[in-house]
Amino acid sequence: FFYQLKMAKAFDSKIQDSAVLKVVYPKNKYRDNKYCAIGICKIILDKSDSRNNEKCAFSQYTLSDCDTISALIYSDIKNKDSGNNWKYLCDGDFSKIHLFDSDYLKQWIDLKGCEYIHCPLCKTGITEEKEHIEEHDVDSMEQLKERRNESKKEN
Repeated sequence: FFYQLKMAKAFDSKIQDSAVLKVVYPKNKYRDNKYCAIGICKIILDKSDSRNNEKCAFSQYTLSDCDTISALIYSDIKNKDSGNNWKYLCDGDFSKIHLFDSDYLKQWIDLKGCEYIHCPLCKTGITEEKEHIEEHDVDSMEQLKERRNESKKEN
């Protein structure tokens, strides 16, 4: 019971390190990264919270059926004296953050990393440079082969 009370207070103000279940740091710490760290924060909902009936986007289980549920968090400031300054990746209003099955969310942050993390529901965190892919209208397979050969010649 004391642990639940401590967790609830964390949502009212600052996310406590004790609530953080997993942390991932940028692969290239010298690059200009949007986030210094990403992680997942354990969430304990009150039994009367309507979000208990929502489904996890990954597992498709209702949140009340999951062993643990979590939210995506990030730190944009790393202070060696005070540690990470955690914030929710989704809307800062606790009642609006998206929640997921913790086991699946751990895999999601491993897959995306600091450089490409985003909320799979609201897409918060997506950066333009990550998704920037030059698009071509390819009319035929022959045209595609020609472009590939031209590209090889240039390189």
